[in-house]
Amino acid sequence: MTVGKDLHKYSVKEAREWATKKGLEPGLVSQTQDSIRLVAKDGTERVKPIDWDSFFSIMDKKGLAIYGTKEGWMRIMKKK
Repeated sequence: MTVGKDLHKYSVKEAREWATKKGLEPGLVSQTQDSIRLVAKDGTERVKPIDWDSFFSIMDKKGLAIYGTKEGWMRIMKKK
């Protein structure tokens, strides 16, 4: 599905493959119930790693999807 001119909605499989290729992993922002990010594997103190199933479950619950460009730029946004 194309969103706007250059944005592509990544499937769960595509998002996971691209993130892994870029050295990113799913994480939960500390002191939040459901604020998620994709972060470098060495991470930050503020974002704690979570498994992919939990990450995609939170995305579904919040009505989010991962959009990006063919060049690999990715962003978590509300589904369009």
